[in-house]
Amino acid sequence: MVGIVLISHSQKAAEGAVELARMMAPDAPLATAGGLEDGSLGTSFEKIMAAIREIRNIRAQMGFGKNKKIKIFIETKF
Repeated sequence: MVGIVLISHSQKAAEGAVELARMMAPDAPLATAGGLEDGSLGTSFEKIMAAIREIRNIRAQMGFGKNKKIKIFIETKF
């Protein structure tokens, strides 16, 4: 099973996307990295790495291993 990290400039947007994804795939390993540590808009390397570690740990607990099949989706502006 693929683990998914959703990255956004907004924590609320990332959380909303995970909420929708959970409706479609309730058992999928999902994590978010949205906004900065103080809650403002932006992108945080630390939050992204924490979300990746979270997915790796969830996948390990599910018996899928830590190092493979993590997809990262990034909200971008055009």
